[in-house]
Amino acid sequence: MTLSRKIADAVESLTASAGLPQVVEAEAGSARLALNLTARGPVGIAFDGLDFASTDRADLSSDALRAWGDRLAARLTYLMEPLVVQEVDAQAGEAELRSQAPTPRGELRSFYEVRLRREGSLKLRRVAFDDATRRRKSVPCQMTVEVLERLAARVTYLMEPLVVLEVDAQAGEAELRSQSPTPRGELRSFYEVRLRREGSLRLRRLAFDDATRARKPAPCQMTAEVLERLADDLAASLP
Repeated sequence: MTLSRKIADAVESLTASAGLPQVVEAEAGSARLALNLTARGPVGIAFDGLDFASTDRADLSSDALRAWGDRLAARLTYLMEPLVVQEVDAQAGEAELRSQAPTPRGELRSFYEVRLRREGSLKLRRVAFDDATRRRKSVPCQMTVEVLERLAARVTYLMEPLVVLEVDAQAGEAELRSQSPTPRGELRSFYEVRLRREGSLRLRRLAFDDATRARKPAPCQMTAEVLERLADDLAASLP
């Protein structure tokens, strides 16, 4: 079961008598998702914030943080407030996204704020800025369980975006690799995809050893659900 389905099930399994606020959590492999649920009803839910962490991301570079932020901004289009990357702080190892156009209501302007950390963690919350007092405060995120599940799926899928490195017209081949390899000690791991003109595709994971300057195959590790999704995405990408 995917992490997104697990968090949705955890919310839906709460009984009507369950006391709120309550922290709802879900784990799948190295990924963990948690939210502080403050309200629940037949129409939707409210929560103070959403926290995601992945323990297999040792130290994301500034470029990797920006790529992650850009990817989230492109994928989280259903929140009604498009997100944009505001800042990447290389020294602090953090990136910040916000709603491009806050929602006004009276003297308040509400917006989403997302903070990404180099260790592979993410925190999403909703903030309201008061024009009268010039102060900001946290307010609940409100959405349906279905939107929560979709949000969780977008946050956790494809932590290493692929980029086209080369297209060899003579050989009839194209090569893609992870834009930002994942460092772990002296190894940097990345995905490699090779496309052939006859319509074939080969995906594998490689590890480059900084000490020996050599590379070697490494296992691709994922859940069965992610493998299914990956297979569908790869098949759909073929012309």
